[in-house]
Amino acid sequence: MRPIQDHRVQKTKWVVLRWPTPAMAQLASMSTEAFEDFFFESLHPRLPQASTGNERAKKTNGENRPGRDRGPGTDLRFSIKKIPAVICGGDRNIPDGEVFTAPVRDSVNGFVTFNAPNNFIRARALIISG
Repeated sequence: MRPIQDHRVQKTKWVVLRWPTPAMAQLASMSTEAFEDFFFESLHPRLPQASTGNERAKKTNGENRPGRDRGPGTDLRFSIKKIPAVICGGDRNIPDGEVFTAPVRDSVNGFVTFNAPNNFIRARALIISG
């Protein structure tokens, strides 16, 4: 799929558009009107204000510390050693402003519990072992 995706992204004009719906509002436990306000407000990126925080997050990712993601039904440990962080500054995607990286292959260990059905993962709890 990579050649097809690369061609689509780099050589064609495209857009993915989501529109707030009553079903999306219900999933967010919000009224339709409140969800519409939230949704459209999120499309106004505050990228200049976010850039300082993004640079800090990228630097923190570059420190090669062990990672951990913990929450209700989730406890993952992983390494990001020598994996670069990438800042998304709104040049291709809105809303944007994230900093992302990936774990070292075979370093992830722990579990994730999903609170909703997922088309890609059929299990309610996924146990990952590095």
